[in-house]
Amino acid sequence: MKKLLDSAIESAVSRRIGDPSGWNEGLLSTIEVLHVAHVRDLQGLSILPELRSLILVGCEIVTVSSLPFFEKLGSLEIEDSSLESLEGVGKFSLHTLGVRRNFLQEIGPVSGIENLEQLDVTGNPLSEETVRVILPELRARGVHVKSSGEMEIGLTRRLHAIGLPFSYYRSSMGYQLSRPGLALTANPEGDHPFVQPEELESLIARSPGEVAALFEDEGRLWPPQV
Repeated sequence: MKKLLDSAIESAVSRRIGDPSGWNEGLLSTIEVLHVAHVRDLQGLSILPELRSLILVGCEIVTVSSLPFFEKLGSLEIEDSSLESLEGVGKFSLHTLGVRRNFLQEIGPVSGIENLEQLDVTGNPLSEETVRVILPELRARGVHVKSSGEMEIGLTRRLHAIGLPFSYYRSSMGYQLSRPGLALTANPEGDHPFVQPEELESLIARSPGEVAALFEDEGRLWPPQV
């Protein structure tokens, strides 16, 4: 079993139940909540049949369909990752879905989640249809939706259009940039530089190459580099 697991999953499970040499089906079935960072291969999660809440941070995951099926999963959070598609999300009976700072443009599959109560799509390059049609429809159903403002979404789209797969979002501390997924950084959930909208717009227009350099400016970063 150990050899089949992505090391990130093994580490996460070990933090919950100890040394892998002592794992068995009974012990693994006690895990209902799991937080995994920087995973690349998700199939090993199938050893956890009782998962009710799964948090994936800074992961290489392109589509939700690559996740194993969990009958009891009610809360799924995928953030600072390379998620491009929500295909397959309807196989879960979710009440909470958080997909902050990914590469999502379309979120149509979310409409098929009957029991959804909360959705967070902050920091994605959402399409016009998603912003103008899908999100209002979900809100009309009573889903509590969190999303970036149109300005942040527009700037994120522009970054992607010029080949910079970054997310621009507003945190409680200010406007920040992030690099979702593991292609560009080993720490996608950290080192998010602060940059004002006017400055970012100017850089995109006159010197796109300088946008990436913002991630090297230690004075702008939060959480700080360690």
